[in-house]
Amino acid sequence: AIAAQWSAASGTWIEIGEVTGTNENAGTVDGVAYDHVFPLEVEDPATGGVRKLRIGYNNGENQFVVAQRFVDANELPQYHLAQIADYIRQRAGADAGPATLGMEAAPGAGGGTAAPEPMDVAAVPQQFAAYAHLPVRGYKSFETGATEQGLGKIVAKAREFNSTLTTNLTTEEIGP
Repeated sequence: AIAAQWSAASGTWIEIGEVTGTNENAGTVDGVAYDHVFPLEVEDPATGGVRKLRIGYNNGENQFVVAQRFVDANELPQYHLAQIADYIRQRAGADAGPATLGMEAAPGAGGGTAAPEPMDVAAVPQQFAAYAHLPVRGYKSFETGATEQGLGKIVAKAREFNSTLTTNLTTEEIGP
């Protein structure tokens, strides 16, 4: 493969050289290409089993930003954030960007190019309460109260609550 650079002055591509070497950890996650793709195993409290996930990381990215994006996308508890960011830093090695804004990665954190072992985030003791019903993972429908009489009771209760507020909403803001 040839490496090229766009020259805005001449409006042409300038050949820089040849691309050599490969990254064993490169891959894609959900159709997005990454410089590194690492396996993660997460305990699934809903099934009692283990979810096998993959996290993508590009060289120079902030590990905490990548970890937060991963936690959000997979609806994981927030207390896994630091552990996942450290895992990325250890696995990406010299290619890892700064751990936090304005701070350099720890010296000697290089990790080589061996295939990474999956990280078991379930080994970390749970520090916060886990909720069985939050966040809601899908659409919920309520059959009870779907009648005109039931909906009238719901609207009446909403109006009763609204009357206790210091700034009242108008009927137009509440709706019919």
